[in-house]
Amino acid sequence: MARAPALRAWLLGQIESHQGLNNTKSGWTTRRVLDRVFDLTQAEIVRLRTERQPPDLLLTPMVGDVGVLEFYRAKEAIAAGRRAAEERLADIQQLVRRAS
Repeated sequence: MARAPALRAWLLGQIESHQGLNNTKSGWTTRRVLDRVFDLTQAEIVRLRTERQPPDLLLTPMVGDVGVLEFYRAKEAIAAGRRAAEERLADIQQLVRRAS
């Protein structure tokens, strides 16, 4: 866990040092590219884990373009998670009954 702050500092340094090199006309900033890389990596990890050990229920909130480093958009992501849970409430209740 000690490497996480160092990684974060390095990533932020990369973002700051490349600000002048970003092609903002196309919207592909360094941060956007890094967000996309993290999103793809996370999606692949989830896919592999669910393939090896399928969950009883998988909620997939529609978080749109909220990136993995966009903590300032937490309320938006939480709201999407709440909607996904509410849509599957009957399934969640059934799992709880089976576990009891």
